[in-house]
Formats: sequence, structure tokens, C-alpha cells
Amino acid sequence: MVRNAPISVGQTVRIPIPSVDRAKTDPRNLLGVVMEAEDGFYRIGTDHGILSQQYSRNQIEPSSSQFVSKENVPDKEISLRAAVGADSLDSGQGHKHCNCVQGCKTGKCNCRTLGRLCNNRCHNSTSCKNK
Repeated sequence: MVRNAPISVGQTVRIPIPSVDRAKTDPRNLLGVVMEAEDGFYRIGTDHGILSQQYSRNQIEPSSSQFVSKENVPDKEISLRAAVGADSLDSGQGHKHCNCVQGCKTGKCNCRTLGRLCNNRCHNSTSCKNK
């Protein structure tokens, strides 16, 4: 049986992101830095905060390059899904849409109130004033 070598504090690691916690356009891995190691579990910090879950050695992969430093990690706790959403190029997991039946003319349209244009997931057959 091959054991993974321990990871030192301050080393950059790669955390695989489960498909349920990311959108299709999001990266498959999250980069972080080991903040502390205790009893075989590692506390990981990212650019957006310290992850609330501790990780065992077989859940993370060490990186050969130093992408994240301990000094750049904010002192707030954050979930993995929130860190992935903050790192996302898009708006994170899920999609935003409205179901307007009156053509998105009023302020009741979710897309209009958020300052976004309606997309193809909103309403297919009705005419729209917010495209």
C-alpha cells in the first residue's frame, strides 16, 4: 500500500470540485494553500477565505508551483461551493431566468430588476421587450 506524503503548511494544493458544486463552465479544481495541518487533516485557504471543511491527504493534490500564499487569504470562513462561485467566470452554479407572461414590460420581471437581459431559458414562445 502506497501512502501519500504529508503536505507542508504554506504549500499550494489542488482540490477537485464535485460536479454538483460547480457549473459546467467552472474549473474542475480549486487552488488553495495549506493553512494548518492537524492529525492528518488540512485546513485550506483560498483567495476568498478559509474553507469550512477540513480535508484529508487523499482529497487534495500538492501543486508544484506557488499560486496562493497564506498572506493573501482573508480571515473568514467560506464553504467550498461559495469559493467555487466566487472563483467562477460565470455566476456560479445554476441559471437565472424569469417566467414573465406579459413580455417583460413591467418591473415584475426578475431579469429586468437585476439589470440583465432575458436569455433563452426565460420564455421561448412569448415576445420579450428585454432582449
